[in-house]
Amino acid sequence: GLSGRLRLGVIPTALTAVASLSAAFARRHPDVRIEVRSLSTAEILAKIEHFELDGGIVYVESGHGAGLT
Repeated sequence: GLSGRLRLGVIPTALTAVASLSAAFARRHPDVRIEVRSLSTAEILAKIEHFELDGGIVYVESGHGAGLT
């Protein structure tokens, strides 16, 4: 199974959706510690670029502009 830490940056408007998704993921992978941080799009993109986050939830248009898809 999976183990370790998953660091996610999430825009505030998506926090409720991420809560239900991360709960389901945690039930399936109990050895993974999920860290969800509420951040602005710019902060999320910068932290992903600097490997300070493993993933992020932003508006689709923001990801395309940053070269992320």
